Amino acid sequence: MKILVAFATERGGTEGLADAIGSDLRFRGHDVSVLPASAVSSVLGYDAVILGGAIYHGQWHPDAVRCVRTHKADLRSRPTWLFSSGPLDDRAGREHVKPVAAVRRAVRDCRAQGEITFGGRLMPLPTDTVVEQYKVRHHFGDFRNPVQVMHWVADIDAALRESATSKHFAATG
Repeated sequence: MKILVAFATERGGTEGLADAIGSDLRFRGHDVSVLPASAVSSVLGYDAVILGGAIYHGQWHPDAVRCVRTHKADLRSRPTWLFSSGPLDDRAGREHVKPVAAVRRAVRDCRAQGEITFGGRLMPLPTDTVVEQYKVRHHFGDFRNPVQVMHWVADIDAALRESATSKHFAATG
């Protein structure tokens, strides 16, 4: 299957998750493109879409919101999953984190098969302002859980394979 993994990030943590998702899907035999959400001009060439966005100050990244709004009709016609990254603690790896309002709307708008919130990552950048340096110092860390990501990708792969098998039997039966 041809799958688009799109991401919207501020500091690279969500891009890292998208890359991990893409790599795992490739390992499972899929043809995967990983792109910034702002670079997605169409989803029509893909059999499935996975879209992720960083959460900052309780808001899903504007590029992820825009991507859903722009491609809503086309996303509805193919399997779509959404993910977020943001909590700067380990709770996302221990329990389901309720999605922010924009993600809940996006799930409805594109009829997503599922959503998940992964832990976030906050690392210092050489270009950080004094305010950003303060924030990083007090919330520094990488709370992304690669095992959680791998399990989520396995569930998506299983759903895609089941859907493809069902379509095959419907077409030949």
